[in-house]
Amino acid sequence: MSITNNNQRGLVIISELVTAGRPEFREVYRWLQSNGAALPRNTLGHLYGTVRTLTGANATTTRFVSTLREVTSMSSIKEVDVILHLHGGPNRLYFANGSIRTSTLRDRIAALGAEKRLRALYSTACYGSSHADDFVSAGFTCASGAVAVNANSPIEFPVFLTMWASGFKFKDCINTAENHLGSIPFDVAARIALGDGHTVNSDKRVHGNGNTTIRTT
Repeated sequence: MSITNNNQRGLVIISELVTAGRPEFREVYRWLQSNGAALPRNTLGHLYGTVRTLTGANATTTRFVSTLREVTSMSSIKEVDVILHLHGGPNRLYFANGSIRTSTLRDRIAALGAEKRLRALYSTACYGSSHADDFVSAGFTCASGAVAVNANSPIEFPVFLTMWASGFKFKDCINTAENHLGSIPFDVAARIALGDGHTVNSDKRVHGNGNTTIRTT
């Protein structure tokens, strides 16, 4: 089936990078956090009947789960997508109120019983691929994430959003947007900035049904 009525779609955007970010990069993270909320809202907002944005101090695990509950409970909404712009580690995400294992977050989301309305989750978090299976298990149709430290968002994020808005398949949005050649300079720069002990790999993995589009229900 295909959704042709924008009002039947819900979008949740969560962007919080300052709290768990390295202090020396605070101003950079502040700018990225602001853009991480504004860019998807400006690119996709007109295609969704309901948009909820959580940023800064509001980007907590409790608010995230309660917002998913609110939007998926709306009688007019058939599908809910998520743009997740947080710091991450292996099997762990960092919200404004601290870190949480994604297996724990999986269980909290699954308890909503909203799997029929949870659809696509796009993540810019480091080690997002280690989180994606938990999001699919929680009820999302598809999810994506980086293999290790994610450094290529400046080129990937806007391309993904534009392609998703245009109706391309989730997997094609990811595969085209990540642009391996274009990512190399960002990954190299991140390795230099972060130093030894950090594995940088912006390559993305798609979990779940990558054939999903913005019109799929």
